[in-house]
Amino acid sequence: MMHNLVAIAVIASAKQVRVCAPNAITVGCNYSRSQKSCERYPFLINYAAPEYPEIAREAHLAAATVVVRVTIAPNNTVTAIKVVNSSGSSVLDRAAITVARKSTFGAAIHHCKRVQSSPTMRIDLDPEQ
Repeated sequence: MMHNLVAIAVIASAKQVRVCAPNAITVGCNYSRSQKSCERYPFLINYAAPEYPEIAREAHLAAATVVVRVTIAPNNTVTAIKVVNSSGSSVLDRAAITVARKSTFGAAIHHCKRVQSSPTMRIDLDPEQ
């Protein structure tokens, strides 16, 4: 059974990486006091900062946002990545997939058991960064 528990949004700049979730639920290792210890949303452990592709820079492509769906297995491995909101450029979409593939995630926990989940991840690609 697959659990789509939360969307992970990653907003990156040269100085800051922020992970956020709907309804002000804390994502990551810091749990809100109202969450049970046996329930956890999938979370981002290590964010691989995006590298804007040189070919996109040479083509003068503008900054873009790509949303990918990352399937996270109970053992924290990424088993699938799919673009759900394209930038309109296959080069930038592939760069976003690379970011998701190089990032590491923590599995969701539901009823005290690690479960597969498929959160979405927003990746901003900017030629200025």
